[in-house]
Amino acid sequence: METRPDNDGLTARGSPHAGVASRGGAVRRPGLDVPAEEQESVSRQLMEEHSCLPVFIRDDLADMHYNGFSNRCVAGGQRPARVPAGCSAYRGWWGVPVAVAHRSILWPLFHYLPGEVNFVERDYEAYVEVNRTFADAVAKIVHNGDSVWVQDYHLMLMPEMLRNSLPPNVHVRIGFFLHTPFPSSEIYRILPVRRQILTGLLHCDLIGFHTYDYARHFLSSCTRILSLQTAPNGVEYEGRFVEVGTFPVGIEPELYDKARGEWRRPWPGCAATNTQRRPRPCPCPHCCSNLQGLRQPAIRERIDQLRAKFHGKKIIVGVDRLDYIKGRWRGGELEARSQADADGGVVVSLWPGSPPRAGVPQKLHAFEVFLRKHPEFKEKVRPGAIVLAGCRTRR
Repeated sequence: METRPDNDGLTARGSPHAGVASRGGAVRRPGLDVPAEEQESVSRQLMEEHSCLPVFIRDDLADMHYNGFSNRCVAGGQRPARVPAGCSAYRGWWGVPVAVAHRSILWPLFHYLPGEVNFVERDYEAYVEVNRTFADAVAKIVHNGDSVWVQDYHLMLMPEMLRNSLPPNVHVRIGFFLHTPFPSSEIYRILPVRRQILTGLLHCDLIGFHTYDYARHFLSSCTRILSLQTAPNGVEYEGRFVEVGTFPVGIEPELYDKARGEWRRPWPGCAATNTQRRPRPCPCPHCCSNLQGLRQPAIRERIDQLRAKFHGKKIIVGVDRLDYIKGRWRGGELEARSQADADGGVVVSLWPGSPPRAGVPQKLHAFEVFLRKHPEFKEKVRPGAIVLAGCRTRR
């Protein structure tokens, strides 16, 4: 079996994921069904080569958990009948067949589309079972003093399950990060299992969100639904203070700027503590694993071509997933503002008004408005887009 690590630094295409930090490694579901007779050898290979412990879940269960309760997937913009487990016609982000269009809970609710929510009890039961499976897998490998980092809305019940399954003499730090918005309490309270999701998260030591607004919505839900005492930086729960913080996720531009040179700044906390300029790259895998491609001759040649083609211009590159959340106009005004930089070029920032998200059509409209208001920047700024096909467009 050929295996390869993910290069996104967080999780692969939305896969549920839990990391054990003190010794490194990850616990996650492979993106395919592995026959029972091969699971032991696959587990050993993944652990030896990538420090990854696989969690094997049946396709039908994964479908109900991921496409049913967590996400909404629609192939070709239609509302197809349920695709049987094992069907190879189309498989979604998590490697499971696409489910019926009208089964979804967390993804539309967290993106302020309550009309798209359709609660199905068996999908929630699958969500609970998958969270339990992940918690049991992590509980078998953690030791006292370990840190566990749980990723995203697919595993919001796991922190409580993990905490309750550990023996009294094993104390671990549990962190959780939500990669989507967290809605206001008025929207969140629509969820029939709203209390269970909140209490599942409140067994963490630290809960992270992209923005302060998302953190504030979470704290407000804890107050209004669970009647808990909250502070701007956390919440009191069962005699513990659960910290709540904001941690915007993004790349480290400095690493990419210096990747073409002879040195790079080491990842914080890596073994190379010398931050002075040095003639060799940082040996830390966090610094190097995702940047080695930039040193390939073909890539360097393409970079030189683009640099010559767009000499004296600034490029705006956006990355969007083309799904029914990002591709739909949801109101609010989009603004485009410019700021001259030291090179005499221009840096343009595009962002929406309310609600805080925008699709590809809105970004293009914002760029048009910007050029209309600032014609002096015509031919100086070029937009670009990397569009990831969403479930409505993937076949």
